[in-house]
This record gives sequence, C-alpha cells and structure tokens, in this order.
Amino acid sequence: MGRIKQFLWDISAPLQWRDDAFLAQFLTPAEVLELNKLRRAEVLHAIRVAKMAQKELPGALAPGEAAAFLKACLLHDVGKNRCAMSPFSKAWQVLFPPKQGAPLSRHALTARDHPKFGEAICRRLDSFPEHPYLYELIGLHQNRSVYLARYEGNARVLFILFNRCDDAN
Repeated sequence: MGRIKQFLWDISAPLQWRDDAFLAQFLTPAEVLELNKLRRAEVLHAIRVAKMAQKELPGALAPGEAAAFLKACLLHDVGKNRCAMSPFSKAWQVLFPPKQGAPLSRHALTARDHPKFGEAICRRLDSFPEHPYLYELIGLHQNRSVYLARYEGNARVLFILFNRCDDAN
C-alpha cells in the first residue's frame, strides 16, 4: 500500500505546493542547489519526511542536533541526482528488480547506490561538521542493520525515527 501511495504522490507532484521556506530554514544555498537537481517529487518527499520527523523529535538532543537531523532528512535522497528516474522507471525497479549478477542499468545503479552518493555529496558540502554520524545516516539509510550495529544513543533513536518517517512518505 505504501508503494502505491508513493507512486500517486510522485505522479501528482507537479500539482503540489513546495515549501521553499522550510528548506531555507535548514539548508545552505549550496545544499538547496544540490536538492534542486532532484525531480520535484523527490524534493516533496524529502520535505514530508522532515516535517513528520520534526513533529516526533525526542526532547533530549544536543544543541543544534535537531536542526542537523532535519537537514539530514531533507538531504537523504540527494544522491538520486545522478540519474533522474520517472515514476514509471521507479515502479519498474520495484516490480522487476535486476537479477543477481546481471549488469545494472543506470537507473538500477542509482536506486541501489544513491545513499552512498548522497553521503559523498553531504561530506563535500561539509553539511554535518558537529554531528558526523548524520553522514552515515544518509549513507546507510537503506542498510539499517549496519547502521544500527554501529550506533547507540541519540544516533540510533534518530535513525529509527528517520526510517519510520521515510517509510511513511
């Protein structure tokens, strides 16, 4: 059901309002430029994830940690800017994943590796100097067991919150 909802959001993206003021609250101009390389639907998804996370933030965070986490929510899919995927090519990747060992198309490679591409972009932009675990939140957001094995405390709590919000949107 979640994938159907995502598909419907994706194809209706041109009709949806984009909250640029929300983006400006958390992102630098360079980060906004990177985010703007994504399709409109991907940016709207990132905004929905961050707004949902903002409502559910735990209270005991270090100064600046909440804002940095919301920035990570906004930038988590920025690695998808390497290859624009239409709603139909995304659906195709989900319905018909490539066989193990088969060469990957550019779309399949982007779908699989966008977290590590996104982490590299955020490191280049120095997005999280005070909270370096957020680079790996982005880089491992589709490899949950690895992240959860590495981190405890707030880093773990925020990762779980992020994934719940990402999955819901």
